Amino acid sequence: MGGKIHKMTPIILSKWIDYYRKLKYFFNTHDYQIVHSHLNANSTIVLGIAKKANIKYRIAHSHIDKSLGSKAYLKSILRKGINKVSTKRFACSQQAGKWLYGQRSKFEILYNSIETNRFIFDSNKRLEIRKKLSINSNEILLGNIARFTPQKNHTFIIDVFNSYQKINPSSKLLLIGEGELSSLIKEKIYRLGLENKVFLPGALKNVNDYLNALDLFLFPSLFEGLGIVAIEAQANGLPILITDTLPKEIDVTNLVERMNLKENSMEWAKKINFLINKDVIRMDYNKLIKTSNYDIHKNANFLMEYYLSLK
Repeated sequence: MGGKIHKMTPIILSKWIDYYRKLKYFFNTHDYQIVHSHLNANSTIVLGIAKKANIKYRIAHSHIDKSLGSKAYLKSILRKGINKVSTKRFACSQQAGKWLYGQRSKFEILYNSIETNRFIFDSNKRLEIRKKLSINSNEILLGNIARFTPQKNHTFIIDVFNSYQKINPSSKLLLIGEGELSSLIKEKIYRLGLENKVFLPGALKNVNDYLNALDLFLFPSLFEGLGIVAIEAQANGLPILITDTLPKEIDVTNLVERMNLKENSMEWAKKINFLINKDVIRMDYNKLIKTSNYDIHKNANFLMEYYLSLK
């Protein structure tokens, strides 16, 4: 569309001064009136530099509702400054907004968006993908699409699938994605003797095609700002089992069931068995998502109009 992409070095603590200088120079040598930062707590850094460069409109956007590991303390410090440097605050869910801006701060929900037409259930694609994976029509295929990181809880997914094997030994599992825990997950799969039951194709661009092949989407993340893949799964008409602490904005349709992670893997497996045996007309659900707040065309128009109103 004629837009320009400028590449910056990543925000690394050891190279903070270099980052600060480069971004300050960029803002001072380019005539931008609006900066919209999607870097969660790190938006404090970006928008702080933008403020010093006298950029009038500085938008923060929160996409997560928690931070783990060694960086959590640093993120908690950065979050304290976000309201001082931003002129507008967006979040993908209430939980994500309260995490970044505070319980009493004002912010607006701008729902993460999908191209709904790409996720309409396609029975021909289902046959094609299942044939490619050598899955028979009577076999149940569970699945998850996510980075292999602690947040996404793949170890528990393997435990649940291992328990479900006791209920349905002919079932299979598809895990699309890659990440720092890939080797650990593969080791666990082999240790449990599931190597012929679990498919690990890596990161794929056509995940919409693979959703057609699934019978249930398993989503036991420890936390999510929203979890857009759960919306995509619903647009495909898939039953979905998620952690009960995830944002309520996920529940767009009646396909979503929630469970507590304190429940053991066998209880999750029993719930899966119940959900799979429910009759669902998958084609019908795409219309529900399209008329919800998650259609990309609707939200793109909203954001364009918002930018123009500032100008």
